[in-house]
Amino acid sequence: MVNYSENNIITLAGTIVSEKQFSHEVYGEGFYTFDLEVPRLSENSDIIPVTVSERILGDNFKVGQKVVIDGQFRSYNNYENEKNTERYRAYPKTLFRPRF
Repeated sequence: MVNYSENNIITLAGTIVSEKQFSHEVYGEGFYTFDLEVPRLSENSDIIPVTVSERILGDNFKVGQKVVIDGQFRSYNNYENEKNTERYRAYPKTLFRPRF
């Protein structure tokens, strides 16, 4: 059997481009979302939605800061107006500011 938690590993480096917003709470632990702008080699950028635990996020991260995320990339189906769309989101296990 495949253990997806061991195979689904990402590292993203980018800039926080939106304020954190409360998303939900699980067993008393709050989760927040923000958008991360990740540059490509083509000089374009992707905006990646991120959902992170309050204990990882803290108050140390602000819009405009460069960060590195180690975690997972997950997809889920979103049903709106009788349409099914697939959504993607990064879930960090660690979040830190690089030294560069």
